[in-house]
Amino acid sequence: LRADPSYFGTMMMVQGLADGMVSGACHSTANTMRPALELIKVAPGFSLVSSVFFMLLKEKVYVYGDCAINVDPGAEELSEIA
Repeated sequence: LRADPSYFGTMMMVQGLADGMVSGACHSTANTMRPALELIKVAPGFSLVSSVFFMLLKEKVYVYGDCAINVDPGAEELSEIA
């Protein structure tokens, strides 16, 4: 697992050696999220995770939320995400 950057970064967070991790540009959403869901898990009292990514352009920044995690959330899911 140490050879996989997503698992390694997640293990660093679990051990308190990192506060967060940037991933996804070279790894799929599944490969980015799997270690976090296996090692960190969903917070108690919650059933969903949520994601966001930034697209940095020359003059603008776009923020996309939940494009691959909760693709078409209903009202209940949106209230939990918020």
